Amino acid sequence: MKNNQQLFTEVTEKLTQIGVDSPEAEARMIFEKIFMRDFRELVLDRFFVEPQVLTKIETILSRRRNHEPIQYILGVAPFYNYELFVNNHVLIPRPETEILVEYLIKNIPQNGTLLDIGCGSGTIGVTVAYERRDVQVTAIDVSLNALQVAEKNRDRYNLTNVKFYQSDLFSNIKGKFDFIAANLPYIPEFEYLECAKEVLDYEPKLALVAENNGLELIFKTADDAANFLTPNGEIIFENGYNQAQEIANYLRKLNKFREISILNDYNNYQRFTLGKI
Repeated sequence: MKNNQQLFTEVTEKLTQIGVDSPEAEARMIFEKIFMRDFRELVLDRFFVEPQVLTKIETILSRRRNHEPIQYILGVAPFYNYELFVNNHVLIPRPETEILVEYLIKNIPQNGTLLDIGCGSGTIGVTVAYERRDVQVTAIDVSLNALQVAEKNRDRYNLTNVKFYQSDLFSNIKGKFDFIAANLPYIPEFEYLECAKEVLDYEPKLALVAENNGLELIFKTADDAANFLTPNGEIIFENGYNQAQEIANYLRKLNKFREISILNDYNNYQRFTLGKI
């Protein structure tokens, strides 16, 4: 029989052969899910692995060979020191979005309000609600399937300060907010067709692609955002690596925002565009 340490080496090698970007990281995710223990504990332990566990792992690897994302296979994705439920109705949380969340956590005023547009799995809204229990979060999405995943994540962390609603942008929204976070579809169709099979075959196109070179929904949101912001309120968009300057120029033309700025991501791309009224 194989022990857990031998199995980990074998799984990592198989993931490498499949061609995944981070085989050791994925192997750790698999082990934590299968054994329901923190990986730091597992590496300090040595035990023989039951045959049924080997069967489960081989099933996971078989699905991974078909380019199904490991997060969908396991049903969870790590984000900002948390674990979120995900399925193919929502995008897999990206590391860059942690920068947006960090900005909100630091800058939303005490007892403030946040509107999370295009919430998907609740990545932004749930994390902010957990980190800032004083903040009231309203999170919206056009997809009812996505909202069901988001509500599951809210309930997982027993949060009472985040509520979810179905809304096509601002269509079902009333009131004003101190901050608006908009992580909307921003990929142009021609770029989408060049995405990896993990994206093309499994992630929801509705949450990825927008018309007008990826800017249609961002521009529509910008048009109306000032009507839903409190005095000194601020909106932050997550955008494509080459879209920030065009979005900033659009915000200037609207003459509704007195401060416009751009934040970079971990790779120094201009990933976030901000406007303050």
